[in-house]
Amino acid sequence: MSKPVITPPVYVGRTLDEIVRNDLYFDSAGYLYRSVSWLDDYRRTKNFPSLLYANIEGRMAIEYLLFEILVIGTGASLTLDQYKKCLTDRTKLDKAINRLIPDYESIQTFSALLIEFEPSLPKHLKWDIKELKKYWGVVSEYLHWLGARNLTVEDQTWCHAAYERVEAILVPLWEKLSSGQSMTMHPDQMTPEVRGVWSDFKAGKIDIDSARIRLKILKPVLNAKFS
Repeated sequence: MSKPVITPPVYVGRTLDEIVRNDLYFDSAGYLYRSVSWLDDYRRTKNFPSLLYANIEGRMAIEYLLFEILVIGTGASLTLDQYKKCLTDRTKLDKAINRLIPDYESIQTFSALLIEFEPSLPKHLKWDIKELKKYWGVVSEYLHWLGARNLTVEDQTWCHAAYERVEAILVPLWEKLSSGQSMTMHPDQMTPEVRGVWSDFKAGKIDIDSARIRLKILKPVLNAKFS
């Protein structure tokens, strides 16, 4: 059985009314969908506010994505105190992920391996936290004072360069986000047998190929739930 194909909503050619009224979701996908819709409007109209709105929505999308990664990676067991700390400094969600999910890279790799044995599940999306933080920095640049109007927002050459820079980040990000699902198999949700393979992989006692062989042997008991 092949993995299900996800057909993302079309963002090209949407009217302003459609962008601000239709399909309003306030999560990473919802914000990013509006972001690329605003980018498309700027491409067609060269109306600078559309480019500005694309950056606002894009920044929100990345922040929500980082928070969603944090929630999923902690097995949806983020404490109230931890949540409040995230709210006090939203710009350091990447550091919160490193602190609360110290094995993030390894658990992502292992989760992708487990999903190989579950073909009915959507494509597994693995995120590079440093890369997302870099993207956040780029879109954030356009949400501050940019300089003299005649050298920036009133200069079509400058606007086009800004559009190309942001489009190269947000459109591929949308294409990736809308192609699968962010999933993590939290150790607490693994069967004891699978958790034993995970422990050896995390400790560096086996590589990913050895883990795959061991999981194939354990396939009859791979009945843990994914989150």
